[in-house]
Amino acid sequence: MSNDAAFAKLQKAIDAFAELGRFPEELAAAAVEPLRAQLTANIAANVAPSGKAWQPGAQGQPVLLGAAKALSVSSSGPTLTAKLTGPEARHNSGAVKGKIKRQILPSRNSLKGVAAILQKIVKQKAKELLKP
Repeated sequence: MSNDAAFAKLQKAIDAFAELGRFPEELAAAAVEPLRAQLTANIAANVAPSGKAWQPGAQGQPVLLGAAKALSVSSSGPTLTAKLTGPEARHNSGAVKGKIKRQILPSRNSLKGVAAILQKIVKQKAKELLKP
């Protein structure tokens, strides 16, 4: 290998490491749509992020089927945010008639789905960065 080829290879490695400084922001941005899809699928299946089924309606019917409209997922820098508005937000915390909690947003005790999304993205990005 010539010196020029060796220096080019070294520069490519240096550039890849320099990109790592932007990695947290890129990771959060890349996770927005997969997280939105996962939470929307949970709503449609009437399950919490932990996988626990929600209590059905009074007549046994599925509930909160329109909750996806009240869901927003975004990123700002390295921060990933999922937010609910309207009455769906009250259902998430159980602050509704009957105090029935139907969790929509992940919490500290139910981050496995979020972690799986982030791990998948990290693996993809690492492959890209470490490509020969």
